[in-house]
Amino acid sequence: ELTEWRSRSPNSERSSGTPLRQFIYSLDLAELTVWVMRDYHSPDPITLSVGEEDEVSIKDVALSVAKAMKFEGGVIFDP
Repeated sequence: ELTEWRSRSPNSERSSGTPLRQFIYSLDLAELTVWVMRDYHSPDPITLSVGEEDEVSIKDVALSVAKAMKFEGGVIFDP
């Protein structure tokens, strides 16, 4: 049951949480893909990604997911 899951023991992440990652919303990526196929005519390669300044740590993502899911067990980072 979801209520039981929310209050169970801490979730252990097999990471220090410090590595940075780039995330992009799937619908945004889909729109970018269509734009590239229709309107990008340069011979230069293009990278469909967010900028480095928008990278977030694994720790921030894990804590955001736990908060959104109302997980009360806590998150432990295990380097």
